[in-house]
Amino acid sequence: MKAARWHNQKDIRIENIEEPKTEPGKVKIKV
Repeated sequence: MKAARWHNQKDIRIENIEEPKTEPGKVKIKV
């Protein structure tokens, strides 16, 4: 999945990351 990650001031990058696993008592939403 893609994520916007903040690295430094004025440095936000779109990166591919592993999709997080859902755990009991947690929910995953699609935005």
